[in-house]
Amino acid sequence: MSTDRSVLLSVRPEFADALLAGTKTAEVRRRFPAIAVGTTLYVYASSPSKQVIGTLRTSAVHRVPRQTVWDRFKRMIGIDRRYLDAYLHGVEHAAIIEVDTPSTWTRPVSLAELRAHVAVEPPQSYRYLNISQAAQLESVRASTVALVSA
Repeated sequence: MSTDRSVLLSVRPEFADALLAGTKTAEVRRRFPAIAVGTTLYVYASSPSKQVIGTLRTSAVHRVPRQTVWDRFKRMIGIDRRYLDAYLHGVEHAAIIEVDTPSTWTRPVSLAELRAHVAVEPPQSYRYLNISQAAQLESVRASTVALVSA
């Protein structure tokens, strides 16, 4: 699988912070994304933050039966059993995305900037970014002027 695309991953702010701090090293998803090891994940912290706050790299991607997630990954996923069971209710399999190389941006990219300069809406779960979109996102991040409104 090609790594010429990256992924914009929507994550609740508390989980986004834990992923970028390295205390949460795997993300659980109900749907299985088609991503390869080494793919760049742009971390979009959802409401109330509403900004891209850093990057991760995929180190492994697993498709596992829902019933095995807790025993195999509980030390990595950063959520409790009750939350996991509620989140995975109704699905047969879960996607576990192991991550490494966390990088927290000193200058996040706001929702307004994401819309105006990258022409991308934040996803409910995740969305693929092509090379051009990722380059534009990096360019916005590197700029020193931020849009104020969201």
